[in-house]
Amino acid sequence: MVLCVVLIVIFGQILTCNATICEYCGKDFKSLGRHQWRCKSRTGVGNSPNTERASSSTSADNNTCTVGSTNVAGESFMCYCGRTFNSYRSLNLHRRSCFVQNNPCFAELFAQQDDSITIANSNESMTEVLFPTDKFKVLSGVKLPRSDLSWKAANEFFQSQFSVRPELGDLDSEIVFMNNVIWSYFKDTCGLVKSANKFEHYGSMSKSKLKKCLKDLKSHGGCLEEIKFVSKLLRKRMQSSVYDQRDYENELNENFWKFCKNEFENTEGLEPNLSEQSCFDYFKNLFKEKSKSRLFNWPSWLSSFPSASKDFDLECPMYREISKIIRKMKSRGSACPFNQMSIISFQRCPILRTHLWRIICKCWNEKNIPSVWKHAAAILIHKKDSTEDPANFRPICLEPVLLKVITSLLRNRIFKFVCENEFIESGIQKGFWPGISGTIEHTELLSHIINHARNKQRSLVVTLIDLKNAFGEVHHKLIRTILIAHHIPEEIICFVENLYSDFSISIITKGFITKPIPVQRGVLQ
Repeated sequence: MVLCVVLIVIFGQILTCNATICEYCGKDFKSLGRHQWRCKSRTGVGNSPNTERASSSTSADNNTCTVGSTNVAGESFMCYCGRTFNSYRSLNLHRRSCFVQNNPCFAELFAQQDDSITIANSNESMTEVLFPTDKFKVLSGVKLPRSDLSWKAANEFFQSQFSVRPELGDLDSEIVFMNNVIWSYFKDTCGLVKSANKFEHYGSMSKSKLKKCLKDLKSHGGCLEEIKFVSKLLRKRMQSSVYDQRDYENELNENFWKFCKNEFENTEGLEPNLSEQSCFDYFKNLFKEKSKSRLFNWPSWLSSFPSASKDFDLECPMYREISKIIRKMKSRGSACPFNQMSIISFQRCPILRTHLWRIICKCWNEKNIPSVWKHAAAILIHKKDSTEDPANFRPICLEPVLLKVITSLLRNRIFKFVCENEFIESGIQKGFWPGISGTIEHTELLSHIINHARNKQRSLVVTLIDLKNAFGEVHHKLIRTILIAHHIPEEIICFVENLYSDFSISIITKGFITKPIPVQRGVLQ
């Protein structure tokens, strides 16, 4: 009897003991033996559900990195076999004789991981050297005067500030000084623009989701102002009728476009549901030049342009030319959030146009773009599908408004040169022509062709080609090749290259602002 009890106790201990169950892969063995250190899940290859548990417990106990990864920045270094070392040098010495490291089955996998770590670290270090890692601060918007008398007073104040500076010094210092004077004056006289409602993202939520958010806010001690806003919005939704009483047919008949705008504006304004790091990594890779040594030559099957019959206008721009560009710029254009300079100030104040003309003349003579103009903000416009994928958003760049003036000057000079020398075929090229809407012309022509084929009962094949990331795939070296082929002077080509050198952008969303992202490829839109 006693022997039976002892056997039962021993058998129960065996059942409850995990000694014969591998803690990495979860398989049961009569004896672990060599399997414990040969287990593929331990070396980071297995995909067992117990792998994460084992690796997390190991890292928590030993204060080391996860099994199967090489954490160069940590205090300790772990090999793929599970052994830890205090220095990276000791780890490399161990790997020479490591059974797991030298296994030919894992050689290709380990080589890919080591290469990716090395490349990532080298790219990060180069980026930190070439571009600042600190985030740019967003300035608050300022209100502008509404009466002519107020604009006259503002012009007199700016004249007292800029007329005493006969000689221009460093361009960056001059531009920063001008921005500070303009922004501070309008801040003191007109005030700041009130920030938008920071809780407006609740407006697109359903009632069930609002209830869940309100419950979470109350349980976690959320902001009282936010709780009040969500409660008020939820009560308003609950008090509304269950069934929608809108007469859709009547609204469509009254104003079709207004109805479409009201119905689809919420889908067009979807905010990205991204983390800052994932957003930064995606757009950094998007604007990164993959093949820096690649050369672009003029194709042999394309005929070269003849020599230019008329010379390029290299003269310094006149005040009248700059004023014409400023007057034609749209006053409703968005300002760059980092300096909040509006073109309206330069359209209403002659002294500001004069000072800007002096700065642009110095830039033109030196063929140099100031570094303060080489950083812009980019907002994300939703295109389609999920808001968690950064590829479903189009980055729209908000450049400094003063940079747009000098780029418009460059565009006008180049366009005038190629038109006078007949380097552009107006019968084929319809885009980017001033005063011509190529989209409307092509749409009307396509509609006419389709109707003609229908009336004559003829077959017709229409092919619509959409280039993926058309603006972002333009290489900067390709721009130089095209300019040379059109006989643009070397001075202007260097000016354009200087515009794109060391240019960076920061992605701005409601939740975060990324670090500067270098633009090594593509043209900004």
